[in-house]
Formats: sequence, structure tokens, C-alpha cells
Amino acid sequence: MFKKILVCLDGSPFAEQIIPYTVKLAQMFQSTLVLLRCVELGEPEAYETVGSLEVADKVQKEAIVYLERNAKLIQAEDINTEFVTLQGTVADNIVNYADKNEVDIIAIATHGYGGFKRMILGSVADQVVRNSTLPKLLITPKVK
Repeated sequence: MFKKILVCLDGSPFAEQIIPYTVKLAQMFQSTLVLLRCVELGEPEAYETVGSLEVADKVQKEAIVYLERNAKLIQAEDINTEFVTLQGTVADNIVNYADKNEVDIIAIATHGYGGFKRMILGSVADQVVRNSTLPKLLITPKVK
């Protein structure tokens, strides 16, 4: 049913709370988990200097190390796991990647903002829910 599950991570322990749910789904359906981390680097013009390019490169490398670490933990559960980093607007990248890569379901943790706070802060999960026609698995992480 779910051959490919897109697991959206932002580097936080809150976002990682979606992982056990996706592991269970992957075990049930022999799915591949694709760990996705989007890195928002700002406008391209901001990275024209060498120092700024080094910062962008460092952020990208940190995202890859983070995803590799999580992928290894999941692979230890005998689950086929891939990972990808993308640069740019998070919600748009999630929806576009899912559409172009035969993803069957998008899994994402939401910070649980509602009402006025969501309007002010925006919500990646809310944008993904509104802009993707794929099934979604959303959880509200527990505060540890």
C-alpha cells in the first residue's frame, strides 16, 4: 500500500518523533523510508561572498550528517532507507519532491500551533496538508 514513505525532518527532536510511526508503517508494508531535510538558506544573492558560500556548504553538510545518522538507526531495523536534502522553501520542496518521486504518503510532525499563532508563524505541516493530494501522517510531538 505504501511503497515509499517521505519522512520530513527539520533536525529537531520534536520532528524526529515521527520516526517510530514511520518505522512501524514501513515494517507493515515493506516500505522504503525517504528521510527529507530541507535547508532554507535565504536568497541566492546573500551567498555570493566566499564566506557565505562556506556557511551554506556547512549547513548542507550538517544536514547530510544528521540524515545519515538517522538512516543508519532505521536501517538497523532492517528497513530500506534513503535520504535527501533540498535547499529552498520547506513546504514547497516537500510537496514537489513527493509529487516527482512516487511517494505514497508524507509523514510530518506538526508543532500544533493553532489560530492566531499559526497565522503569524506559518506552518510547514499546514502548507503540506493544503498543497499535497497525497495521504499524510501527522503527529503532534510530545514535549520532553
